[in-house]
Amino acid sequence: MTETTSTHERNHVRDAWELIEVMERIGASKSAELFAPRWEASRVKGEEFYAPVASGEWFSTENRDMYESPTNRTRFARTVDFLRPGERIMEIGIGKGFLALMALKAGEIGAYRGIELVPSNVTATNKTLAANGYAERATAEVGNLYDLTREMVAEHKTDLLICCEVLEHVPDPEAALKVLADALPEGTDLLVSVPLRGRLEGIWGHVAQFGVARVREMARSAGLTVHHVEPLANTWVFMLASRSATSERAELVAAATPDVTADLVTPPDWSLSVDNVEPEAMESKWRKNLSSHSVTQAERGVRLSATASAKSDGSHYAGIAFACKDVRGIRLEIDPVDIEQVEAFYADFYAGAERVGRWKWIPSEKRPKQKKPTFMLQPHNVGTYFKRQKVKDLSTADRFELFAQLPHGGKVTIEVPRIGWFR
Repeated sequence: MTETTSTHERNHVRDAWELIEVMERIGASKSAELFAPRWEASRVKGEEFYAPVASGEWFSTENRDMYESPTNRTRFARTVDFLRPGERIMEIGIGKGFLALMALKAGEIGAYRGIELVPSNVTATNKTLAANGYAERATAEVGNLYDLTREMVAEHKTDLLICCEVLEHVPDPEAALKVLADALPEGTDLLVSVPLRGRLEGIWGHVAQFGVARVREMARSAGLTVHHVEPLANTWVFMLASRSATSERAELVAAATPDVTADLVTPPDWSLSVDNVEPEAMESKWRKNLSSHSVTQAERGVRLSATASAKSDGSHYAGIAFACKDVRGIRLEIDPVDIEQVEAFYADFYAGAERVGRWKWIPSEKRPKQKKPTFMLQPHNVGTYFKRQKVKDLSTADRFELFAQLPHGGKVTIEVPRIGWFR
């Protein structure tokens, strides 16, 4: 595989492979959550795109339910984005011919030829093509992917060769992709799709699994140049490739890609600025079962020193507080002068007597490497050290409390050189 000579294509392809690799590592559920706007935009496009097709007794209810599922509607709609009106298309592995109908109807292609291993699928496809009025410029025939030749593709004057949702069904997808690549005449593009890693692996007909590393190596070994690649519907990887250095079709696809962030609105609990202030401590409510407790001015900021009682029962807490108003969180610098005996730190926001936010840090479990680490406590951040516990509306808070939980006789000394209020 050689890289495209187009800088735009090259950068897009590299970024897309990286995105897909991330999606593989985090899995289907997390990908669904993190990339929800992307999947929703594609789903809506698929729903708006799809129109029912005419069929007969050869097309079962089960078949129709599968092909008309939201994910398949999304796949059909996106595939049509790769087509240009009047083009001649050849498809390998046609199923029941639904994609053929979408290409003819919505893609307005000029001619279609489908090759399928299963005779009953070929019969159903030809009947469906005829029922929808496309028999004169579309046909399907029985054939084997591994028998495909460049002469066959050239004979049809093929502009785009499609092989979607096929390679996972064959025992040697590397060999299959090499056959497809070798069959490409100059100027003919290839569109391939396979399931994302961790998706559709429970389907018994699927005998091959894929990941970024394998698909990239398959394309490289087949001598293909990848012009466009993308994840679709949190289910598939679409790859546009050819034996040429560039492809005009990649620009066509890019132009039809939804802008999923165009209408996003900043969440109300996200801050837009940080107001850095000199720490001015106020009386803390967290002074319990202590033999000593002091809050003093440090060289910079304020200093908390406390010792827990060695005799009293119950928990021991030593804290420091700061007044706040109309905030969305805090940026907090801490100098941990002596925290070896601290069982836990708590960072609380209060609106009057009600706690509206809490983060918790257990120093014995994990500590920053910095001498004076800075912590960012905001509702949308789970936190690395201070872990978010429960957060409501911080904008109602009038006080921030930072306090330590100590064992009997335990000591703590910290300084807070700087604070910044997220607003």
